[in-house]
Parts: sequence; C-alpha cells; structure tokens
Amino acid sequence: MGNQAGSLLSGKKDFPYEIGRPYADTFLWKIFEGKKKADQTRVTIFSFEITKEVSPGTPQHNLNVTIIIEKLDLARNTFKRMRAIRHPAFVQYIEYDNLFKQNIDKNSGVELPNMIYIVTDYVTPLPDAVRMMHADFFNEAVAWGVYSVVQGLNFLHSKRLYHGNINAPSIYVDQAGEWKIGELGFLSEIVDPNAPQPETTSPNTDSQTYGFPMRVC
Repeated sequence: MGNQAGSLLSGKKDFPYEIGRPYADTFLWKIFEGKKKADQTRVTIFSFEITKEVSPGTPQHNLNVTIIIEKLDLARNTFKRMRAIRHPAFVQYIEYDNLFKQNIDKNSGVELPNMIYIVTDYVTPLPDAVRMMHADFFNEAVAWGVYSVVQGLNFLHSKRLYHGNINAPSIYVDQAGEWKIGELGFLSEIVDPNAPQPETTSPNTDSQTYGFPMRVC
C-alpha cells in the first residue's frame, strides 16, 4: 500500500507533497507521513484504498461488498465533513482543490481509481501520543486535551451535529500537543434518521477501556 500511494500521489507533477512512510492505521485509513515539496512542511496523508478483493457469486462476496460500500461511504463523508468544519478542535484539512480537477467531487474528496486521500496538518493518533507523553506533564496534558475535545463536541452540538464515534483512536495530537477530533465518517445531522451508525466500537478500539461511542445531543 505504501508503494502504491507513493506512485499514485507523488508521481503526479502537480501534487505538492512527498509521500513518506506509513506510521499508523485506523479501521478506515492508512496514515502516511508527508512533506510539502515547496518548504518541507510536515503533513499527514490519510489514504483509503478502494478494494475489490472478493470472489463474485459467494456469500462472503456479498458480505464483503457491503462492507466495502459502507467504508467507502464513511471515507467520502469524512472528506465532506473535514472540508466543512474549520473549528480549531478538529484535525485541519489542507485545501488543494486546484489538483486533479477531473477527480474532485465536493462530497467525496480526491478519488483516484482505487484510492481516496486527504492531506491534513501533521498529527499523531492519541494512543501513540499518550505513550510518548512526559510523565511530569501527563495529567495536565490529558486535562487540557479532554477540555479541547469537549469544546469541539459542544461546537458540533450547537450546529445540530453529532460525531457518532468518539473514542481514543478518533482523537489526534498535533505538533503543538493540542488534541484534535478526527475520524468524521459517522458525523451527521442529529435530525437525519438515515445517518450511518456504528453498531460497535471501531475494530482498533479496546471496548473494555473506552466503551461504546454514545450519541450526545
């Protein structure tokens, strides 16, 4: 996947970022280090691979196709919501709409034949960041981080929106140590009865530690 992302993205002359190593995974995204070619600014590149690795005509095929479609919808909704929400408590999407105009859809992001990707400020998944926190400042960092997340959720609720999947892997930490809300695939209007709903916690979440992500209105 790393080589594939590099060839598809870095190989584009008008793509202004270099693709580095993958450094994290979520149930939806493979996360790559990146740098802006012009000034070497660090960025994060979220990459979603559109796979069709199933054999037609089998029950497993039907199940896998359903999962693929659901995940694709989540990836597209993530891009849509990240572009719309510019609150400082959220992972910040970097605009580059002049690129790949033939592939850009305002509701789905940059979608190549077999992948979708999103470029953001450089962030680290919270579980990884926590392991690197200095013990002397741990309590203060967590208290401030939780406060920032609550501020972000208050903003959503004031706009009649809910995140729908708040847990440790949906929170990221930027280079300044600020906690940012990410994983916006389930984010939707509170009044929308057809919004995608997580039936369980994300596969990479310890449900006994973090619990089920509840809707908060």
